Amino acid sequence: MQTRCTFSTLPKTISQVISSSGSSVVKTNGWIRSIRRKKTVAFADLVDGTTSEPLQILLSQNEANQLSNGCSVELTGELKKSEGKLSRLEFHPINLKILGSSNAETYPMQKKYHTAGYLRQQAHLRSRTSLFSIILRLRSKITTQLHSFFSSNNFIHTHPPVITSSDCEGAGETFGIRPENFFSTSANLSVSCQLHLEALSMGVNRVWSLNPTFRAEGSVTSRHLAEFWMLEAEMSFIENLETVMSLVEGLIKNVTGKLIEDEAWKEFESVKGRENGTIVDTRDHWMRLMGEWKRISYADAIEILRSSSESFQFEPAWGLSLHSEHEKYLATNGPIFITDYPRSLKPFYMLASSSTTVAGFDLLFPTIGELAGGSLREHSYERLEQRMKEDGIDIPWYLELRKWGTVPRGGFGVGFERLLMFLVAQENVRDVISFPRWRGNCRF
Repeated sequence: MQTRCTFSTLPKTISQVISSSGSSVVKTNGWIRSIRRKKTVAFADLVDGTTSEPLQILLSQNEANQLSNGCSVELTGELKKSEGKLSRLEFHPINLKILGSSNAETYPMQKKYHTAGYLRQQAHLRSRTSLFSIILRLRSKITTQLHSFFSSNNFIHTHPPVITSSDCEGAGETFGIRPENFFSTSANLSVSCQLHLEALSMGVNRVWSLNPTFRAEGSVTSRHLAEFWMLEAEMSFIENLETVMSLVEGLIKNVTGKLIEDEAWKEFESVKGRENGTIVDTRDHWMRLMGEWKRISYADAIEILRSSSESFQFEPAWGLSLHSEHEKYLATNGPIFITDYPRSLKPFYMLASSSTTVAGFDLLFPTIGELAGGSLREHSYERLEQRMKEDGIDIPWYLELRKWGTVPRGGFGVGFERLLMFLVAQENVRDVISFPRWRGNCRF
């Protein structure tokens, strides 16, 4: 009995056409990126986002005159080696069908260099650029590898709610739900899935999710968005913070190592060169993550900052939050975990590591700053109840998790877009998410 379905009726993507062997007649589709006219023939670059390499189409002058940049076409034909010096593959169409016309004069995505700011204003079309299409493919590859990593470590992928009645971080930076009387209590968009993941981990031990997260913060910086994706995981029966940090390190190294193994950097590097992006040695950039990741305490971090010769805008001092300039300085030579923050700087749910500090960490990355955060969670009913009272937090169901069979546990969250920022060497988080939202901007 056949148990697997194959979709043989789907037309071949350009990636499939380029990688296929033989000279059989195939059908494919895409958008015209550019047209080059010679004396007797013309060539068009066809793209569909499945590869950074456009498919070169050999056309007659009459066929080329029917096409324009941005139009969509359906082609039936054969893939052959060109007669030029480079002997690149080219597609010889037998039949050409225009699916959607495009006015070349008004088409916003001409084949030329576009600034990142311009592309943000064309977010509905920028997936047609080589650079952004590879970012989308990279997001997909990373997501696939996340599933593989967590599955191999006996985690269950879960789908916690986006609408919630609680503010996990307790900072009040939430988007409220309207109409306000729709639910029996006030509700808002989730700033973190942590509390719900903790509840699930109390029944199935290890859980993770990759969910949209919403924060109504006023920061308008290259690292902040009002809507972004957060990778979060929670584990029961965890008593050591090092266990949580090692899992985060192993996760990111596993994902990066798989990208290196698959030589994903080759495609990305060629695209950046062709589109005049910042030239970096992508493989070496990724290899930076494969070395040792240091661990230092918050107290040691403050001492390092205060004893440095660097001139900081904000003076570092015990009890104050680390600013972006501090984080980037500490992570200059590679990823670094900062542990044991003052209790006053961290949320109510973190387990104490001393009378003044908590068993938590921030993971700092070169050029990015804070990439991830995690902690051991307070599992004592009495201590958590006291801390919630002190902070004016009332989440009865979360407190009840400590009533029946409480266990030591820990978890973490990784900013998905910030990880992508590092991997693709982008300076602004708005350039690695399809439709960025930030304060004052929700055009699309």
